Amino acid sequence: MNSDTGGRCDLIIPVWNHLEMTADCIASIKKNTKYPYGIILIDNASDEPTRQYLKSLSEKMSAVRVIRNEENKGFVKAVNQGIKESRAPYICVMNNDTIVTEGWLSELVSILIGNADIGIINPSSNTSCQFPGKLDIERYAKTLNVLKGKYQELYTCRAFAMVVKKEVVDKVGYLDDAYG
Repeated sequence: MNSDTGGRCDLIIPVWNHLEMTADCIASIKKNTKYPYGIILIDNASDEPTRQYLKSLSEKMSAVRVIRNEENKGFVKAVNQGIKESRAPYICVMNNDTIVTEGWLSELVSILIGNADIGIINPSSNTSCQFPGKLDIERYAKTLNVLKGKYQELYTCRAFAMVVKKEVVDKVGYLDDAYG
């Protein structure tokens, strides 16, 4: 993982087992992410197969760092561990079952850079009242290209793939452990 903080986003992904979905998530990131990134995987005491997979990722990919917990600390504490390790100006909190599509991170960071009043942003999701129907997720995402550069203000962000400016975390602090 590069220590240069300019123009990078650290993806913080808590993992507790679910090897196949975690592998699919990482594969989609590798395939569809052009914006400079690092991955901080928080292993919340996964079983041996998932543990070994995460270890092998950190050995094969210099952008991957694994923090191993000997007990499952829960989502919020795991995310806070990752945030504390990040030195990037942007942080993405991501579920390990998330599948990203082409250009996802570049688009989100571009909107954050172009709008000083936005501190947190989510991509569209099939769980946000958008249903791709019979299209696979990548083909469906291409239909949304007409919305490139546009955003809609919402009352909340969902942490399935929430990108936050590090300066926001520096001002308001970490996630509240009470919601563990």
